[in-house]
Amino acid sequence: MKTRLIIDRDLIGMVLLVSCMALTVQAQDARVQINYLNRLAKNAVEAVDVALDEQLLEVLAISLSSNNQDQAGFKGAVADLKSVYVKGFKFRNPGEYTTADVDELRIQLRPPGWERVASIHNKRGGDNGELYLRVQGVEVIGMVIISAEPTELYVINITGLVRLERLSFREGLRGLSQLNQDWSRWVNNRQKSGRR
Repeated sequence: MKTRLIIDRDLIGMVLLVSCMALTVQAQDARVQINYLNRLAKNAVEAVDVALDEQLLEVLAISLSSNNQDQAGFKGAVADLKSVYVKGFKFRNPGEYTTADVDELRIQLRPPGWERVASIHNKRGGDNGELYLRVQGVEVIGMVIISAEPTELYVINITGLVRLERLSFREGLRGLSQLNQDWSRWVNNRQKSGRR
């Protein structure tokens, strides 16, 4: 009987370990490959490239004030995130990127892993937007936002536990502005101290 009990404990431990590993792998699967878009930078008049992993998100969350309502809202929104990746490009003229550039991303966002939950298409050549979610059970573990205008293209990929109730457009914009200021200050401090 002792042997059977030890095997059961080992089996339970192994099942728990594999379950945790599966959750980690699924969260990592919420990251889509957007680095191929870097090729668009050569034609862009402005390019945005943000890559925040879990460690950097923690550093930024620590730097935000819980006493400031906007910063506290943003801090709460990023608390359970694993990463945020943004690629953005502004062009002088329409046609400097193609639908094929966006289609390459859409291929990665096919079901069963991803679901497109919102889509806005302007037939007059204006703003087009899409929102994709990766859901595990009842939790959103990944999000991709594509915003495509004739002279602009933005892609945002968020991984981790995305709490939609904590995200609002207003707070998000203010939070991103604060995030940019905090990030710039952090980078400048590291450069001044000789760390890279």
